[in-house]
Amino acid sequence: MLGGIRISNEGKGRIYPSWDEIKNLHDPLTDGEETLALFLDKNLPNEWKIFVQPHLNGSRPDIVVLNPKLGAMVYEVKDYKLSTYNWKKGKSTKHDENETVKQHINQVEHYKEKLIQLIPNMAEMIDYDESFFGIIRTGIYLHKITGNDARLLFGNIKYPTIIGFDELIDEDIDTIVPRAHNKYGSLRQEWADELEFWLNPPFHFKEQIKLIELTSDQKKYAKPKPGHRRLRGVAGSGKTLVIAYKAAQLASEGKKVLVITFNLTLWHFIRDMIARTPYNFEWANITFNYFHGFCKDMLNELNIPKPYPFLENVVSTLEGAISNVAIDEYKYDAILIDEGQDYEWIWYDLLSKFLTDRNELFFVCDKKQNIYNRELSWIDNMGEFKGKVQFKGVWPELKTVYRIPKKIGDITNKFSDEFGLEHSIEVSEDYQQITLFEKPPIFRWDNIKINNWSAHLMEAYDLIKNQQMNFKEGHASDIVVLLPSRKMGMAAVNIFNKENIQVNHVFEYEEQVKYHNHKKAFWLGDSRLKMSTIHSFKGWEALHVIMLIPKNWNGDENLDSLVYTAMTRSRKNLIVLNGNERYWEFGETLNNK
Repeated sequence: MLGGIRISNEGKGRIYPSWDEIKNLHDPLTDGEETLALFLDKNLPNEWKIFVQPHLNGSRPDIVVLNPKLGAMVYEVKDYKLSTYNWKKGKSTKHDENETVKQHINQVEHYKEKLIQLIPNMAEMIDYDESFFGIIRTGIYLHKITGNDARLLFGNIKYPTIIGFDELIDEDIDTIVPRAHNKYGSLRQEWADELEFWLNPPFHFKEQIKLIELTSDQKKYAKPKPGHRRLRGVAGSGKTLVIAYKAAQLASEGKKVLVITFNLTLWHFIRDMIARTPYNFEWANITFNYFHGFCKDMLNELNIPKPYPFLENVVSTLEGAISNVAIDEYKYDAILIDEGQDYEWIWYDLLSKFLTDRNELFFVCDKKQNIYNRELSWIDNMGEFKGKVQFKGVWPELKTVYRIPKKIGDITNKFSDEFGLEHSIEVSEDYQQITLFEKPPIFRWDNIKINNWSAHLMEAYDLIKNQQMNFKEGHASDIVVLLPSRKMGMAAVNIFNKENIQVNHVFEYEEQVKYHNHKKAFWLGDSRLKMSTIHSFKGWEALHVIMLIPKNWNGDENLDSLVYTAMTRSRKNLIVLNGNERYWEFGETLNNK
């Protein structure tokens, strides 16, 4: 049963997400969406597939049905009453045209155009030959209006198909889905495969409706406990999971928690993890921020002007400000620091001043990912640094890798050995990747001429996309492209946009940097292909990673650590496009092997 309606066994397994997953959606279906989906699942012939709220390249249509021979139909569902449309006794109560009706039509036609544009060959044929026009159809279902009233409201237009609730009661499937029982059509198999690729639920979406389960070691470190504690672990061992669990449990106990990172984007990822814990809590108990954002917020709260230059002077300015005022209202019962290898001692010392008497601070790190070349001796000597004794005893460690496939994990360890990255942990246990996949991962290392990087990038994208289409799994939003600079990032975004592939990215022009709108909107749940710098993606993870190593590196950061960090972001497939001679021989040995 779902919402009091019995779910048909007919067509079982052809609705995406599944009914069990639909029941666990964070944003439940409306009555109209649920009713139409149930009707379609019960009455459509078995060869049809049903996609509920699919992630469509930056949009979320309500329902799409797909037949691999006939084509697709996109539905917009509205739960409005007839009075909403200023409509009474068959006439509008307004003299002007009903703009709401036009908006409904425009909306569903927009989704149709997006589907068509994603497959250039199909789009070309539809433009060239009108017999292909009906491959993608549209419909509007009005859940609280009869079919006759609905069609009168829409002026008895021929397209899109207008449906009222009484037509579902009559179980007339051919009214709801024209040609539903046809056996032959003009949709080519390769087009059907492409459409299904774009309509399938992303892996991140499937994960978001499942609770996180910790290992026994992870649970041990996730338990809230006053005092300053540290934890180290290699990439993929679950450090961020521990922070998420600890934050949720603290919040469920009514504690005030600060979850703080170094880069602006990472806390979005941690928030998603916290939402998947089994605890009930008020989100108001948890504050998310990145270090310099926290400093900026505190200066604003204390009415202290921002120093110039900001990054060089903000810590000393805030230190001076809080030495003269009471800050009890800004203190936290616990502060949880992720990616601690990015921090300096003075930052840790400053944050410690914002703790209540409960005094819980949790600090996790992986020194192999020291991309900013921080001086990190203070992390190992926390117990004695500058006379302060807070961290005591040996480092607790997470030794088992859970996220990275063994094949890719072995190669990243080989890279670490080859280029002398410091081992914070020796991985002594087997890789035990928790995964939903039975297919082996793709790993490719291509040494390329950097002047042709864009062609190699599109080839890598197509390789992963075609693999996922063959496996009938995956989605464009499960792929992340990691690029070395804003300039190359913007160029890559433009390349994909020209192919009608929209991109969720972090790259910003100079005038946008002040507000960081792109970085603030960057999250795995977005339905578009992802692009980021390695810096902004550190701490995140993705199903499929394509990374580009530039010919020259002009930054102050540690390039070896950057490459290692990018390689460890993958949960399944990894393609490295290397244009740097430093790693040429390493890539050749991998390919030869």
